[in-house]
Amino acid sequence: MSKPKAIKLISVGVALILILSCNLPVPQAGNIEAPTQSQEQLTLPVQPTIPELPPTQPVEQSSPTPEPDVNFNGISFSYDKSLFSSVETAVVPASIVPDGAAFENYPEYTQFKFNGYVLQDKFFEPTIEVYPVNKYIQMSEPAAEIITEFRDLMSRTPAAPEDIPHLPIWNAAQMMQAHVKYLKFQNGSGVRFLTQYAQSFVPINNHDMFYCFQGMTENEGYFISVTLPVNHPSLPPTYESIPNNDWEAFSNQFPTYIIEIEQKISAQPADSFTPRLDLLDQMIETILVSK
Repeated sequence: MSKPKAIKLISVGVALILILSCNLPVPQAGNIEAPTQSQEQLTLPVQPTIPELPPTQPVEQSSPTPEPDVNFNGISFSYDKSLFSSVETAVVPASIVPDGAAFENYPEYTQFKFNGYVLQDKFFEPTIEVYPVNKYIQMSEPAAEIITEFRDLMSRTPAAPEDIPHLPIWNAAQMMQAHVKYLKFQNGSGVRFLTQYAQSFVPINNHDMFYCFQGMTENEGYFISVTLPVNHPSLPPTYESIPNNDWEAFSNQFPTYIIEIEQKISAQPADSFTPRLDLLDQMIETILVSK
């Protein structure tokens, strides 16, 4: 191809491009609009607010019920190890003495004796005794009367009873009732008090005084009798400590003496006795008769 012809073809092509470009729509800057949202906005649903949960509390594991220290013949209880070193158990045979004294007749019962008790060489041995109520009633009219009196006492729970019914029957008199307190045990209730038994007018003393509990199960099937010697530093060591060594004057003033000594002993703190009264109460409260 000759040079002039090539130049001509190029010129024609450029011209054609210019003509076509003149026919294309050229947008004007003033006519361009930014896209706008619709007048009716699309409303998204409001998400509900989820309340914050409180911090998870650790689940408390319930402690297993401890096994009782003593479990014999359907009777169990626990005790503070400072009170005694061991427990001797027995089923005591019934005693039936026709025309015998009231204290000679009693049904078969369960007995717990405490070895190595914190107090030694006292008049009474430390024991818990559990008697079947119906059998006692059937064989002993005096026992039946005592149980009736005990029911009446527990229905009234007087703060200062003049006398507290006691089983088993003893051939001596109850001389006082100090530190009287009504207690519940696992399946029953009763009354504890400090007392002393004697057959004559003698001073309240550390050889003879004891912690006594008399109670009955809720179904009135069993009677619980607890005898535990206690001491207090304010008391004389034995019954022989007669004021001024004048027994006649002492016996004449005995009713006044008992009132005064009951008040004196009841005013002493529970932890001033040996053993402490609260430790004895705690043992009583663990008693369960499941026979």
